[in-house]
Amino acid sequence: MDSKTDETGKTMTPEQKARRKLARKVAMAFWKAEFKKTNPKADQAAIKAAWGTERRARTKTALIALRQLEKSGVRIDDAAEMPAAS
Repeated sequence: MDSKTDETGKTMTPEQKARRKLARKVAMAFWKAEFKKTNPKADQAAIKAAWGTERRARTKTALIALRQLEKSGVRIDDAAEMPAAS
């Protein structure tokens, strides 16, 4: 069994891990666009440092948004996680 746990200390299922990964990608995409708009000359190190401070809060918000979308019938899947069609 995988020992990856969430903040409460409970072991996460593969579905939960995939959902969190997707939420993190969505959160980073929105945050990065916003950050670059206000900091156009920021280098990669500055972006990485700033994301580190924002990551948890933004991911939590993205998880909530994904849940709301799913309740309204919209589903977002990570193409990178999907098996290749043959």
